[in-house]
Amino acid sequence: MVLVLSLRAVPGINNPLAYFLGLISFFAASQPPSPSLLGALVAAGVLGAIGGGISNVLQGRLAR
Repeated sequence: MVLVLSLRAVPGINNPLAYFLGLISFFAASQPPSPSLLGALVAAGVLGAIGGGISNVLQGRLAR
């Protein structure tokens, strides 16, 4: 928890609420660790990062 809260000062990683929600969702799913679960989590993370990047670029273009 201290690590997550200390990352709020890093520009690219400054949303601790998202980390807590992600951790809660992960542990609430009660899935046993497996390669397929890891693959699903990685895929969801990549899709979220791509969506966030697209949103950031479009917002920057609209602000100009």
